[in-house]
Amino acid sequence: MSLWEEIRLVAQHEIKRNVKSLKGIIMFILFFLLGTLPVLGRILIDNAAKEAHLDKISPEQRHQAMERALLLTYRGDHAIASYLADSPAALYLLLAMTQLLLPLLSIVIGFDQIAGDVQHRSIRYLVGRAKRSSLVIGKGIGIWAVVAIMTLVTHAVAWIMMLFQHDYGAGETLSWGLRFLAFCVASAGAQVGLASLVSSWFKVPILSLFIGLGVGFGLFVARAIVLAIGDSAEFARWIFPSTYETFMVKPDALTALGGCAASIAWGAIMVTLATVIVQRKDV
Repeated sequence: MSLWEEIRLVAQHEIKRNVKSLKGIIMFILFFLLGTLPVLGRILIDNAAKEAHLDKISPEQRHQAMERALLLTYRGDHAIASYLADSPAALYLLLAMTQLLLPLLSIVIGFDQIAGDVQHRSIRYLVGRAKRSSLVIGKGIGIWAVVAIMTLVTHAVAWIMMLFQHDYGAGETLSWGLRFLAFCVASAGAQVGLASLVSSWFKVPILSLFIGLGVGFGLFVARAIVLAIGDSAEFARWIFPSTYETFMVKPDALTALGGCAASIAWGAIMVTLATVIVQRKDV
């Protein structure tokens, strides 16, 4: 059997295992509910604006207010702020919320992808039919697909709710929605790769879960420190996968595609390291 065929079969097995499990069902419900939050938040804000008699604000004023807020988020990058200010506010909130939660969701879904097989030594029987490298890569791709499916559920719920509200047309909703979904799936590639690496370190899944959460938090804090230091630590920014998310939201299509590719490549490097570790394990 070829390497690619082994990877495909392992990935298919991992997708089915996660989607049909109790964990998969719970995650589906959580992702479904997550998709309602930005739209519900927008409704609450609109109602509050009406009560404060601020509902007469023109579209231009809303655009300017959103652009000012985005300038703070993207450290004064006017091109990004102006570009994203054109998007529906609920969809941008969904993008920001998804990318913020992806590290947590990826480790919760994928913490036992390798550690579970190592703990129960089932990897001995699995690698009897597939190479260890195929197993690790296939599991990584399978978990990435599961996270992508869950992310699609979240975003699709938001799109449907927005269309029923008639705030935006179908073309505008799907144009921005599909773009933001692609950004989130690319970001998930990096986060799932990190989850694969952490899962390869341990033989006990629960350790993988807690250490993975710690690593994710550590990266978040470290990046905040690097950003606070400023230009003198510019080179260190490239270590963190969230750096590439900024390139995804650039108005230039090639730059956005480059950001997506870099995020996926970062995840691929993590899976490669996980493969090396599993190859050397005595199980």
